[in-house]
Amino acid sequence: GKAVEPPEAWLEEFVGIVTDGRTFDGSMSTGTAVPKLVVRFVRGDTRVDVMLAFNQNTVVVQQDGKPVATGMFSPRRKDLVRLVKALFPEDGEIQAIAEQTENL
Repeated sequence: GKAVEPPEAWLEEFVGIVTDGRTFDGSMSTGTAVPKLVVRFVRGDTRVDVMLAFNQNTVVVQQDGKPVATGMFSPRRKDLVRLVKALFPEDGEIQAIAEQTENL
């Protein structure tokens, strides 16, 4: 899809969720994660990508193209889905993402 620049309030809430230790349940995905959304932060020459794969409740964080963190976001899935849907109200595929899933 095309790039969107989120409002500051959206970014603050998103960063708050992905940096909160309670967001991640400590498990690793056993399936293949297919990122649905990439949020990119750029400061100078440094690029940080936060990739969300809703099919596996997985987040992968890369800095300058190199993986630095990964985890399962099951505890905060509902919050992340709500944020993503708010940012892309016209995207039918994103709007179809379920807020809850069966245990993965």
